[in-house]
Amino acid sequence: MAVAAANFPFLLGITNPDPALIYSKLGTHLGSQPLPGMNYVDPNVGITAQALGHLAAMDWLRGHVPWWNPYEGFGSPLAGEMQSAAFFPLVLVDALANGQILFRIVLEAVAGCSAYLLLRRLVTSTWAATAGGVAFALNGTFAWMFHAPSNPVAFAPMLLLGLEQAREKPRSRLSGWPVIAFAVALSIYAGFPEVAYIDGLLCLIWLVLRASDLRGRDLLLFLGRVARGVGCGLLLAAPLIVAFVDYLPYANVGAHGTGFGHSHLGPSAALPQMLLPYVFGPLYAWTTHTTNQGLYNLFANVGGYAGASLIFLALLGLFGATHRRLRISLAVWILLAVGRTTGLAFAPTIINAIPLVKNTAFYRYSPPSVSLALTILAAFGIDDLARRRSRVRVLATGAIMLGLVAWAGRTAVTGALRSVVGVSSAHRWADWSITGAVLIVVALSVAGMLRSGRSRCAVMAVVLAMESMALFVIPTLSVPSSGVIDTGTVSYLRGHLGSDRFLTFGPISSNYGSYWQVSSLNANDVPTPKLYDEYWDGPVDAKAFPGKVTAARLQIVMQHLPAIENAGVGYLLLPPGTSVPPSDHLTVEYQDEVATVVKVPDAAPLLSVSGGKCHLLASDVSSATASCQAPGTLIYRELYMPGWSASDNGHRASDRPYTNVFQAVSLHLGLNRVTLNFRPPHSSWAELGLVIGLLVIITSMILRSRPSAADPTPDVPAPDVPEPDVPEPLKRAHGRFARSEGFEPPTSDP
Repeated sequence: MAVAAANFPFLLGITNPDPALIYSKLGTHLGSQPLPGMNYVDPNVGITAQALGHLAAMDWLRGHVPWWNPYEGFGSPLAGEMQSAAFFPLVLVDALANGQILFRIVLEAVAGCSAYLLLRRLVTSTWAATAGGVAFALNGTFAWMFHAPSNPVAFAPMLLLGLEQAREKPRSRLSGWPVIAFAVALSIYAGFPEVAYIDGLLCLIWLVLRASDLRGRDLLLFLGRVARGVGCGLLLAAPLIVAFVDYLPYANVGAHGTGFGHSHLGPSAALPQMLLPYVFGPLYAWTTHTTNQGLYNLFANVGGYAGASLIFLALLGLFGATHRRLRISLAVWILLAVGRTTGLAFAPTIINAIPLVKNTAFYRYSPPSVSLALTILAAFGIDDLARRRSRVRVLATGAIMLGLVAWAGRTAVTGALRSVVGVSSAHRWADWSITGAVLIVVALSVAGMLRSGRSRCAVMAVVLAMESMALFVIPTLSVPSSGVIDTGTVSYLRGHLGSDRFLTFGPISSNYGSYWQVSSLNANDVPTPKLYDEYWDGPVDAKAFPGKVTAARLQIVMQHLPAIENAGVGYLLLPPGTSVPPSDHLTVEYQDEVATVVKVPDAAPLLSVSGGKCHLLASDVSSATASCQAPGTLIYRELYMPGWSASDNGHRASDRPYTNVFQAVSLHLGLNRVTLNFRPPHSSWAELGLVIGLLVIITSMILRSRPSAADPTPDVPAPDVPEPDVPEPLKRAHGRFARSEGFEPPTSDP
């Protein structure tokens, strides 16, 4: 209910969440926005999550495994690229026009339910567990960054839940390890290994801590269950792991090599925004009114927020009596992660010492794990006050929080917000943020003073849930209320492009060729094939073409027209009204309000033959029929990469690189029916691993359902025993005592 309520602008049609309206560059007649700014911090919600996810969904629905994407660059691995989440079960909803909103709502619900079930094992108060579930379902990463990095977030609490189940019942046959297996597999299939890895570090701390509480056979059984769960999870995810690992040697990963090792956010802006998420206004609302790029860079690199109530309750939860080592460990992780994110003190040195962390943008992808740790501590804080009132602790926490709010507000107003000029409402958002945080701190402090434990618990839980929903809903209002996607250009290309590619300077943004399944030379992705980047090494940079069209850029195209034609480009897409360079080669073929389509007449065909006096009789994008009077060569202008195979008349054919980028297949005398296909080199082993993982889980489930000699004696109905005759005044007194202390009597006799 909380997830649905927080997404009400989308569900009720108040705003249109379709990323293609903004990011495809084909959106027209956009309605007004209830709030300024953007609804997400990263355009990848459109150009990777939606565009590539939609292609993967359509491949599955056509009965094809989405190993390869022929519509981006010279072609590239689709599953191995990861961010498309091509093997993630929810990717099928991306076939729908607004599939992204359904995708996100389901993930938010899974995250909230998993967090709730985890917290029910740690706290006694249902209020505390429910509030924690709502807070994590609507965490800052889901609110601001719903593309591939947020996909694995839902499965961190599921993994911790599996660890708790394995620890609490170490002698039962399954006891949590299937939950561990599915959590691990889904975290990987979700399509963003950096977030899955960082969340995994928090889970590893949890595992070590829980294992240290066990001894002897219980410890061995616990570790055995965990090992079985992790092992089966990796087997279940083997197809995607293999596709990714097979792709990496032939891919550029940009700054993900070691370029992020020392990157961090400025503490004077990041820390205030963590406590007061909208102290700088809605996302990107004032970035065009700033005198420097600081505010834009903050939004472009931030990975979430916390909020005043979550931090207040987490501080309360830090000092409780139960689960002491767990609380301290969570607090240490929060301090180290926030310190590494903002570059404070010794935290970067410690975190960077962990293997592979330097390959991740830790400052951007650690906030989900921080949110989970804060949520657990906050639930502890609510639960502690349900059992016992502690006025000193509540008042001390309130005083600390008021000091933090004052510092954060002053730092924001005198720092990054000073660069905003000419927008009076910018400071109003800061004032509202500070005032709202103060009111929340006061409300929580007053709630902590209430006499009834149940009332203290309920009020604090409601405040946490309400703030989580309020913070979450703001970006959903920074979206146009309506709009139309003009597909006239797409329809023209579908009717005329054939097997050629187009090169865009704006209309049909990079990767949206994949969405509409028309081949684009442009690509905007990480990783990208090395051979593709090397082809454009020099003044021609096809990946940069979506930027502003200038005469200089068009001149570059004219200077390198032969290379562009050799890449199979048959059309150029320019913004409407752009002057086409005078040329005997280029002619305007189509115009509408979103694009000008220019014909490039000498584009090299995707499939052609060389030598052998061969005649190409028929072809489609991955097959050809050629009649040759002598041995010849079939040239296939699709990226060469290990995993491609060719068959000729049903028999394996020789497939080799052509000009170091494309492919060539040898043709023999006579009729050649050539088919080309891509599968990652080790995909067969990966599929075997998937089958083994499923068989292990299914077999264990079947064995569990059968009684064994080790099972306890079957339950025998207990004889009816009359309840003791307790005087009515004593019953009423017990009820008042239970309500006043937040005590819940046991449901059965211990």
